[in-house]
Amino acid sequence: TVTGSRRKQTLAGRYGSDRYDGKPYGGYYTKQEIRDIVRYAADRHITVIPEIDMPGHSLAALASYPYLGCSKGPYEVMQTWGVSPEVLCA
Repeated sequence: TVTGSRRKQTLAGRYGSDRYDGKPYGGYYTKQEIRDIVRYAADRHITVIPEIDMPGHSLAALASYPYLGCSKGPYEVMQTWGVSPEVLCA
């Protein structure tokens, strides 16, 4: 999570831009924060349904778990918009 949730910088502007903001970005919820959210929602009769965006964020997963990739890495979290040629292998 620490690896896959962070990127070195973000593309500034629209798709196709070659400008970056130079600022690291990312973050994630801890297990305790997730428990707190689920409890808070349950108290209000709301069900929390997790979203797993695959293959949309598979490069972030590969950065954390390179053994899941076809080329075995190394991988970095994408800093651009678009589609990566890297995929998960069975």
